[in-house]
Amino acid sequence: MPKPTNFITPEMQLSKMQRQFTSHNVMDVVSRTVGLQSVLQTNVLVTDMSFWQGTEIDWDLLCAEVDGFIFRSTYGIWQDTLFDWYYEEATKRGKPVGAYHYIIGNYSPLEQAYAFQKSIADKNLKLGIHPDVEDTRVGTALTRKVVDSYIENISMIIAPAKSIYTGKYAWKTIMGDVSYADYDLWVANYGVSTPALPYGWTDWKLWQYTSSGYLNGFKDRLDLNYFAGSKEDFALWIGEEFNTPEILEVPEFSQKDARWASEKLGTSPVTIGGYGCLITALASVLRYFGKPTDPSIVNKDLMRVDGYLNGNLLVFDVVKKIYPDIVVDWDNFMSDEQSVSLPKIDALLSNEIPVIVHVDYKPDTTAIDMHWVTIVGKVDNDYIIIDPIDGATVRMSDRYGNKIYRAVVYKGVTMNEKPLYKVEVICSGLNIRSGASTNYPRLRTVLKGTQLDVYEEVGLWLRVGQGEYCSGNSMYVKKVEISDKEKLDLLWAAHPELH
Repeated sequence: MPKPTNFITPEMQLSKMQRQFTSHNVMDVVSRTVGLQSVLQTNVLVTDMSFWQGTEIDWDLLCAEVDGFIFRSTYGIWQDTLFDWYYEEATKRGKPVGAYHYIIGNYSPLEQAYAFQKSIADKNLKLGIHPDVEDTRVGTALTRKVVDSYIENISMIIAPAKSIYTGKYAWKTIMGDVSYADYDLWVANYGVSTPALPYGWTDWKLWQYTSSGYLNGFKDRLDLNYFAGSKEDFALWIGEEFNTPEILEVPEFSQKDARWASEKLGTSPVTIGGYGCLITALASVLRYFGKPTDPSIVNKDLMRVDGYLNGNLLVFDVVKKIYPDIVVDWDNFMSDEQSVSLPKIDALLSNEIPVIVHVDYKPDTTAIDMHWVTIVGKVDNDYIIIDPIDGATVRMSDRYGNKIYRAVVYKGVTMNEKPLYKVEVICSGLNIRSGASTNYPRLRTVLKGTQLDVYEEVGLWLRVGQGEYCSGNSMYVKKVEISDKEKLDLLWAAHPELH
């Protein structure tokens, strides 16, 4: 379908402040902001329908495609026989509805206005009422007198028109150089990048840009209309509240980042850049949970704890060996296509939990080409993902369709870990790192005299917190001897059954 080159897509603000992480710089935040704006700035689509569209409609699919409907309620003095059914099906699915009246020149404007009033009685028309000013046929052609009288009559009998539907040339033929620019314009003009405007109007509110559009849920052609503004503008126009979609602020990593793209994945001959989508998605999620990591660090950590099968296949639950407070949420683990639950994924997003999912990298082919992405939100029934292939925040359907084959979820748990012993820093300053090696990033430096709880010995290194390690070299730390009383206190805390 053609799209206008100058279509209005105003910027939308993010719902939360961007999380700050130690290795993210200003450009990371700018990139993230632009990515979110691009997935939120989608055109508002409205379709108009009448008796001619018939009854072979999958309303669930069709309603998922559009932001609203305008149905023909009346032709001349006759009610459209499908208007009531159309209205019921759309509104019970939460879609806003409007009504248009195809007025004709060979019946009284007042009689037509009363017929329109009767046909829309007791209807909640959030998209308002719209006189259709287009009939130039012999025998039913409209005149300026009929249109003037009709618009005045519906204003008194029903309400002012939400917009007037017409085209530049139909308006010229019927109304000449008469301006109704006090009303919003619903203009019809096909096959152009910018619609031609009838006399008096300088902009449009709805643009019927095609009569040959196709949408899921309807097998034949449809009239499709753009709204001149954002989804927030549309909500204001129809009198609804607008809730900015929540997109989780999960850090974006690309497996093809030059910092680690050529690094071997696990102990296999393949690289992170070629096959590291899953560990890249995992790095994003771990970073979201506040862990100072990235795909390279995750890769090294997994090798350290034997976290790969066959050299490069991630063992999901091994993450707890790296970060004991991050575990697989087995209640929400979806091991195959049959167990994938979209309502469960939606609930997780509502609880601000990202979901790593398996999609088909090449959905246009018959074979399933495994690829992993992270779902971070949902907009207009479309999941928003961070794609490890390039680190972009995009709509999943734009790249991989809507099919999900597996899903893994991680959650944080509260740790009541007891320290093995304490050490005291005896050098001038000791680096605390994110892993048990000088290859890992420095998190902070602690000064001489600082005492640290030790929870685990990893070779010559000591784990002194969740994801925090320091050297255990006797040049840097010494074990703190505890008193008999402290020993008794530790035993007492460790054996509550003796209390």
